[in-house]
Amino acid sequence: MDYWEWKTDGAGLEVDEVCITVQHGVTLYNKNEKTQRQNGKLSLTTHHLRYNDEADISTVLQLPLELVRRSGQAPSISSGFSPFSSAKIIVPLPQNAYVKLSFRSGGVDNFYAALVGALEKKAWLQTKTKAAASGGGSSSGASPASATPVPSPSPSPPVPRGFGIAGVQQASAQSAAMSETLKDIDDVMNKASKLVNDIRRLRERSEAAAAAGSDAGSETAVERTTIESIESTLGLGAIVTRNHSNGSDSRFHRDLAVEMHTWMTHENNSKLFNDMPVVPLIELFALYNKARGGDLVSPLDVLHACTYMAAKMSGSCYDLVTLSSGRKALVNRDDSLLLAKLTTVLGPQLVNAKGSSVQDAWKKTSSHRQQQRSGDTSSLVRVPTTSDFPKASRDLKSVSDVSLAEKMQVATEVAADILTLLMQKGYLCCVDTGFDCYVYTWNIFVF
Repeated sequence: MDYWEWKTDGAGLEVDEVCITVQHGVTLYNKNEKTQRQNGKLSLTTHHLRYNDEADISTVLQLPLELVRRSGQAPSISSGFSPFSSAKIIVPLPQNAYVKLSFRSGGVDNFYAALVGALEKKAWLQTKTKAAASGGGSSSGASPASATPVPSPSPSPPVPRGFGIAGVQQASAQSAAMSETLKDIDDVMNKASKLVNDIRRLRERSEAAAAAGSDAGSETAVERTTIESIESTLGLGAIVTRNHSNGSDSRFHRDLAVEMHTWMTHENNSKLFNDMPVVPLIELFALYNKARGGDLVSPLDVLHACTYMAAKMSGSCYDLVTLSSGRKALVNRDDSLLLAKLTTVLGPQLVNAKGSSVQDAWKKTSSHRQQQRSGDTSSLVRVPTTSDFPKASRDLKSVSDVSLAEKMQVATEVAADILTLLMQKGYLCCVDTGFDCYVYTWNIFVF
C-alpha cells in the first residue's frame, strides 16, 4: 500500500483530469493479502485509479497511473483458482510491487480494457507539459481578448457513442449507475407498494363496517374520512380511467395529463422531480404506474398525455423534448433547476456584467418558457454567478457525463443528454479531451 496516496477532498479531480469509468463492489488486495477494504467504488480517470470504501466515503485512495507505466509491465487479469473466486486485475508497480483489484460484482473485462487504453494515452504527460508551459509565461493581466478559448462557440452534432474503447467505458459506467439507480427505485417501490396495500386493507375494512351500518359521526365514519384524506395526499384517490372519460381517447389523455402534472408538481413529490428536472418518458411510465397501483396506462397513453401537457395545458411546467440520444423526455421549463445543480460541480455560472448576446438569448428563452408555466419570470431556485473571467484554462472547471451521472444518480446516457441540451441552449461549451470523452465547461463566450 506504499504507493497509494490518501486524499480527504472527496471526489475532486485534478486539472485536465477526466473520469473514464466507475465500477462498484471492488475489493482491494496488497499483493496477495486481502485488505479491510472489501467493498468499494473503483474509479478510473485519465491520471489515477481512485478507490472509495463504502464504509468511509470521505477518504479516497489514489494510485497514479504513471507509477504503473514506470513498472515496465502491463496489467493482467487473473480469473481465480475456484468457481467461487472473483476475477481480479493485477496492477504492477515499481520494485516488483503490485496490487490486486477483485471485481465481486463483475465488470472486470470492461474496466481492464479502459485501464489499458488510459495507460496507452498517458494523459498525465500532457498535463505536465501544459503546467510547464503556463509556468514559463506570465498569466497575469489575462483578458477575454488575449485568452484563447478551447471550446467551440457553436454546438457540434452529437458524436456517435458506443464504438471502440470509449463505447466499452461508457457501457460499463452506465451499467454501474443504472444498477444502483434501479436498486434504489426498487427499495422505494417496495415500501410504496406495502403502504398502498395497507391503505387498501383499511379501506376495505372501513367499507365493510359502513355496509353493516354506522352513523355519520361514528368512529368508523371518522376513520373512513381519514383514509380518504391520506389517499388524496398520496395521489391514491379516484384515478383517471377511460370509463370516467366516457371512452373518449382525447378526453382520457387530457384528464391523464392533468392528473400526471398534478402528481408531479405535488409538494410531496417536489423533491423527486426538482432533483430530476429531465424525466425520460420510460422512467415516468414506471414511476407513474407504480403510484397508480392499478388500472395501468400504456406507454402510448403516457406519450399522448405528455404531448397534451406540453402543448395544450395552461400552466404546465414541462416541455416534451426529443433528446440527442433519441429518447423523449419531459424537461422542466425552468433551467435554473439544472444550472443550480451544475454549480456544485463547475462553480458559479459565468456571466458578463455588461451583458452579451448570449445572455440576452438566455433571458428571452427563459422568460418565454416561465411565462408559459406560471405567468411570471421568477426562477424556482437561485443560480450563483460570477463575472470574473478565468485567468487560465486550468481555472475553468469541467464535468463529464460519467461524473454528472454519478452526481445526479442517473444513467450516463441521460447525463450526456442533459449536458448536450444545456450546450445547445448556450449555457455550456464542449471540450474534446482526446479520449473520445467530452467534458463541459461554463460558456466563456458570454464575455
